[in-house]
Amino acid sequence: MELMIAVAMVAIMAAAMVPNIVGQVDRRREQATREEMATLYRAIVGDPGKGITGYLADMGRPPASNSLQELLTQGSQPAYALRTGAVGMGWAGPYVAGGFQGGDWLRDGWNRAYQFSSATGQITSAGRDGSYGTGDDLVMSADAMRVSGDLAVTVAADSALVPGNAVVLDGDKVRVYAYYSLSGVETSVELTWSSYAFHTSGSAPIPLGFHAIQAVGQDDGSGGDYSGRTTVVTAPLYGASAHVDLYLSE
Repeated sequence: MELMIAVAMVAIMAAAMVPNIVGQVDRRREQATREEMATLYRAIVGDPGKGITGYLADMGRPPASNSLQELLTQGSQPAYALRTGAVGMGWAGPYVAGGFQGGDWLRDGWNRAYQFSSATGQITSAGRDGSYGTGDDLVMSADAMRVSGDLAVTVAADSALVPGNAVVLDGDKVRVYAYYSLSGVETSVELTWSSYAFHTSGSAPIPLGFHAIQAVGQDDGSGGDYSGRTTVVTAPLYGASAHVDLYLSE
């Protein structure tokens, strides 16, 4: 009888402890999942404050929906190479590394694959219950990822008529181009002169990252000879706009 009572007491204590143990395990899994999601997110966007580019800047787009594997394996993605202005474009991965096998980075603490939306740039874990769209989902980040922006460029030059004086060149004296990565391939767009600067079209923003900005002088000589003058600089674009001063010296 005493043995039966002892066994019953142990069983009761174990039953009381199991939910607590399971809860602790789930909390640890959740913490590990959040940390891993943050790592994957940084692999995509880089660290703009430190000038570190990620997949987005190199490829000119986020990974395709539910294709976070693109962060780890190159596949058919164009290889990284230096392009105009020594700006690197193309796949320079793997973008995550550590003591895990590649597939481990793509599964949450419950060993389930993450969902990824290329439209919002958000990474989602189904959480404890394993069902998406429920209250325990984990999402990184709360706001949609910013993947593109508008660029504004001002061009200044040493005056050809009054040396030592800087003048702002307009669309009659210079043409401005932005070079950037689009799916890992270099492409370019000519900026339009308006409101004292050259702008990308508001309806066609360019991917965030580092870009080569090229200014080509085309003045006919009436305002100073800037014909044929070409300058290329590398400019970061991580905000709504970036303003770059280029100098076309005579």
